[in-house]
Amino acid sequence: MQRYVIRRVLHGIIVLFGVTLVTFFLVRLTGDPAAAILGSEATPEAIEKLHQEMGLDDPMAVQYVRYLESLAHGDFGDSFLYGQPAFSLVLERFPATFELTVAALAVNLALSFPLGILSAVKRDSLLDRASAIFVFGSQAMPVFWSGILGIMIFAVTLGWLPASGRGGISYLIMPAVVLGLHSAAYQTRLLRSAMLDVLNQDFVRTAHAKGLAQVKVIVRHALRNALIPVITATGVQFAALMGGAVVTEAVFDWPGMGSLAVQAIYSRDIPLVMAVTFVFAIIILVVNLLVDLSYGVVDPRIRLD
Repeated sequence: MQRYVIRRVLHGIIVLFGVTLVTFFLVRLTGDPAAAILGSEATPEAIEKLHQEMGLDDPMAVQYVRYLESLAHGDFGDSFLYGQPAFSLVLERFPATFELTVAALAVNLALSFPLGILSAVKRDSLLDRASAIFVFGSQAMPVFWSGILGIMIFAVTLGWLPASGRGGISYLIMPAVVLGLHSAAYQTRLLRSAMLDVLNQDFVRTAHAKGLAQVKVIVRHALRNALIPVITATGVQFAALMGGAVVTEAVFDWPGMGSLAVQAIYSRDIPLVMAVTFVFAIIILVVNLLVDLSYGVVDPRIRLD
């Protein structure tokens, strides 16, 4: 186990290096950060002066090496847009994105697990057909549309929930439900398929033949053996929600890392874009490692070493 974790950490360092390399050059190729900061009415002299102050007149390879040297000392640089340390700005937005992601994942699991299990157990029943309608409807409806629809109904018409911003639990309900419903559709379909495969196995029929209760057979035997693909999907979805809640944050004016990343990209704020991307990459690497480690807990037959 220890050797496996060390090996994954070393692989993660290589991945982070690749992420910084690709992101740095892609952001620089999108345009001139100095021109984006000063605006369209800036004079060439003003742009050139800002180039010298920011070190943008050096070749990109030199700029990247200088960035790596700063990164090795834990310095992501100051944001061009805000004039503050880029990493500190990302850490300020991290709790909001994490809060929204955890709440959306809770909505996802609370819906997908009972629907997926019951749809498999009651295959081709009315419940199974209703679950299929939910799955296809949730996947077909874009997040921004369901978010706007929720605002119109629950905020504008009924006045039950606030339309935007971050505050108490009432501010969290609507964006979490919108984001969770969309991701629950895929999870429900995956869990149903995994449960159907397991329910047709010989050991499940043997458990029924021994006279075990239906609930015990489903929970202790069928569900546990169907959890491996579900755990994988949950980890992927958590990472995707952390990095992909940009639309939801924009619709509900949620002050998370996604909205910060959009602002940084539009203004070509290289230090801020690099800091956001670096944090997202670390989150994805950590989540993937935790998912792999959980395999051995769910199924003792799996040995990571």
